[in-house]
Amino acid sequence: MVSMRKAWGNAVLIAVVAVLTTIGLVACKKGRKESGGGEGGASAEAPKQTVSEKAKVEFYVMSKCPFGVKVVEAIYPVLKEMGANVDFDLEFIGREVGGKLTSLHKEPEVNGNKVQICAAKYAPDGYLDFVHCMNKKWRQIPEGWESCAKETGMPFDELKACYEGQEGHDLLKASFEKAQRRRARGSPTM
Repeated sequence: MVSMRKAWGNAVLIAVVAVLTTIGLVACKKGRKESGGGEGGASAEAPKQTVSEKAKVEFYVMSKCPFGVKVVEAIYPVLKEMGANVDFDLEFIGREVGGKLTSLHKEPEVNGNKVQICAAKYAPDGYLDFVHCMNKKWRQIPEGWESCAKETGMPFDELKACYEGQEGHDLLKASFEKAQRRRARGSPTM
């Protein structure tokens, strides 16, 4: 059962990446023609939306789940290239028991989820760089979040206040509730 689930998860991931890559190839070609840029015309500009309707993609993960980390890392370069054409939502799986947030990999994972969802609120255009940085040492999550925040230019004071305060709890609780409404129980669910 586990290997079938893993195979299914890999098939879904491949399908999502294929669709997004196809959209991206069309969008990139269209963007090059309109901008007049050639092969050597790479710029540091953020990607621009080139489709009339963005592709909606939702991932439900756990920050310390190796499979969740892999799927986020697989979509990361796709979103860096064509994120303007994708409405991407990263949510977390867990639950609230007696007012306390819980997740499969215990309190460190809850804290990892919390700091990542706070980053999404306070730096929606750059939080995936932060998550990518944290994923490099996912077994140690939430350790190292401070250095990743500085490295990726997160608004450190806001991020820390959110993570350590009630706001982070409330954001993560809402994310858990969204995952439950979507019936996302395993990490990753897409």
